[in-house]
Amino acid sequence: MFSTLVFRLSADIFCDLRHANASLLINMGVPVKVISEHLGHSDTRTTETIYAHVFAETMVQASSAISEAIATADV
Repeated sequence: MFSTLVFRLSADIFCDLRHANASLLINMGVPVKVISEHLGHSDTRTTETIYAHVFAETMVQASSAISEAIATADV
């Protein structure tokens, strides 16, 4: 029973580390294709939809970038 619990805990931690790895790399601007290959995914959609999570700070940076682009556009 204990060994089953340890194995399950280890599997959960491993899965969490894979998600954290993908999320950190996405938020650092590493291309999804590179991350997908790094994780051994055959399809980038797996990486994008299951593993990669965008951080709030990255969303703020994206909003700031578009706001600046609009403010400085020659219209």
